[in-house]
Amino acid sequence: MQIDVKGKVQNLKLSPSDRLVPLFEAIVNSIQATRKGDKAELTITAFRQTTQEVLNEDDRKFQQIESFEIVDYGEGFNHDNYQSFKTAESTYKSSLGCKGVGRFTWLKAFETVEVESVYLDNQEKKKLTFGFSVDDVDFESEKLISAEQSERVRTKVSLKEIQDPYRTRLPKNLDNIASEIIEHSLIYFLEGKIKSFKLLGDCGESIDLLVVFETTYSHEIEQKEFSIGSNQFKAHFFKNYKITKQKNHKVFLCADSRSVRGYTLKEYEENVPPIFEDINGLKFNYSIYVTSSYLDQYVNQERTGFRIAEKVDLCDEDADSPAINTIIIELMLYGRTVFEPFLEPMYAKHKKMIERYVNHAGYEYRHIIKNRPLWLNTIPFDLSDEKLDIELHKLNRNYELELKQEAQRLKDELKHSKVKDYPAYKESLQKYTEDLNEIGKSNLAKYIVHRKAVIDALEFSLELQDGDKYALEDTVHDIIMAIRSTSDDVQEHNLWLIDERMAYHKHLASDKSFKSVTDIDSKERPDLLVFNNPVVYGDDKRETSTAIIVEFKRPMRDNYNGSDNPIDQVTGYVLKLRKPDQIMDERGREIHLNKRIPIYCYVICDLTSSIRDILEMRNYKPLLDNQGYIFYNDNLNTVIEVISFDKLLRDAKKRNSVLFKKLNLE
Repeated sequence: MQIDVKGKVQNLKLSPSDRLVPLFEAIVNSIQATRKGDKAELTITAFRQTTQEVLNEDDRKFQQIESFEIVDYGEGFNHDNYQSFKTAESTYKSSLGCKGVGRFTWLKAFETVEVESVYLDNQEKKKLTFGFSVDDVDFESEKLISAEQSERVRTKVSLKEIQDPYRTRLPKNLDNIASEIIEHSLIYFLEGKIKSFKLLGDCGESIDLLVVFETTYSHEIEQKEFSIGSNQFKAHFFKNYKITKQKNHKVFLCADSRSVRGYTLKEYEENVPPIFEDINGLKFNYSIYVTSSYLDQYVNQERTGFRIAEKVDLCDEDADSPAINTIIIELMLYGRTVFEPFLEPMYAKHKKMIERYVNHAGYEYRHIIKNRPLWLNTIPFDLSDEKLDIELHKLNRNYELELKQEAQRLKDELKHSKVKDYPAYKESLQKYTEDLNEIGKSNLAKYIVHRKAVIDALEFSLELQDGDKYALEDTVHDIIMAIRSTSDDVQEHNLWLIDERMAYHKHLASDKSFKSVTDIDSKERPDLLVFNNPVVYGDDKRETSTAIIVEFKRPMRDNYNGSDNPIDQVTGYVLKLRKPDQIMDERGREIHLNKRIPIYCYVICDLTSSIRDILEMRNYKPLLDNQGYIFYNDNLNTVIEVISFDKLLRDAKKRNSVLFKKLNLE
């Protein structure tokens, strides 16, 4: 049977991100060529392109690497090894996990490959050289000569001129290449099978990979064994102090003593911090290498992945054919003890951070800390305040759901129980009530925080008065109730700033004409520069219906007169409401204003001299703080109160101060 090498190479699956796989294959071949009882000795040299001019020699270090030379001092390309190399998919070294296809990845990424090998043949040293490319699959360039007896047995493999798309993805920094080599070949390092391993650059760089392994990867290696079905797995946990490169714990699934695929642990264990600290305060994370004959069996021929499902529903999964996610989840169940000494202080620190946020901003979540402290461990680490609030909100909703389910359980238990154990029911009900009260406190705290934020926003808006008076007009109106809206449009408003009774209503309209919200034939609406139209309010009991009219005026306005003033304006609105015997809203429902119930009017304005003159001439009574006036129109059964913007803010603060103090908001 003949093998179409060119077709074989074309059919190989090697993504650009696997650009170092051909180099890894050459390295592993060199390690496996070591004579029995010996340890591997390797030297790799990286060569950069020379086609571009550089200003100085140091700049060459930033040039693109295009070739590699791998030298080992193993047994060389003797007759058996050479024949195996020339046989596609040879099984000669299958016991070592060799699939006989690794050299084809060389041709997938590199233009040509040249091999020079000195080996022993019946105590005589020979030197074999040959080229390997898709255009020379018959080894026509092969040369075999006698070697000098002084020459050391060795093999040099030259991977020349890497091709796109692998070329552009190849790291230019030798440190990065060194790290990837160690990660891929880590099992050989862990098992002590390497005597020396150096990575050189053609610009004079030299990296001792054994030194990098010993300094970067801790010797405090722990091993854990676990099983899934009939498959046995072994995990090597070791500390990685090079956290700038690896920012999270990683799991590397290995096959045939080589790392094949890496997974970030955060994808499977969200509540594990990405960085730990040792007893000396040094930061690190874990690299976990997993080996198994199961993984050896199902690695693909390119050793870039596994012929295993990434994720399978546990109910449908065959225990003897676990998916990737099952392997990692089981790994963490067995290996959790490795993490625990570092998790406990991290969780304590994490909890303090959450408590600090709750005590200063997230007051409504205090009951979670008190009643479900272990839930805090499910919150991811190092979140911003905004994201932390979202996570706490999720826990709060889960807590409320638990309470609802418990309430239903108690009802069903009492309803269907043949033995009426009232003492036990009473005890359960008491516990449920206590938890329910915690929810109530939480919601109240949230509402109080909202009120404080609204008052702060109003206070800040008043500070804009000197800069842009008209902007203040819009801002204050919007804070209290969105302009040009009704209660059908918005669910939230802040009319409590003016009058707590306005928190509940049947119909609410802001900056709308009478005609648009009732059957009163009037198109009156405010001037675009002022807030002239009322907020109309009616409570939900027909026999006690009333109305509240709120009128805003431009801050610091001081040109009111007998024909243009807010007093006559709101009185005119009252006349429109009192005149008809029956008022219908825009949906045809009756708004019943009982003439025996007063209508309340609020005029919010700055008490300039012109408005004070009008109020005093009309016998309005000043309030004790002199920041407002009040008058009762007995003909219309209407109370009109005029208050300043400053009084509006100050009174709102006073009414809520006791609540703010309880939550340490002042």
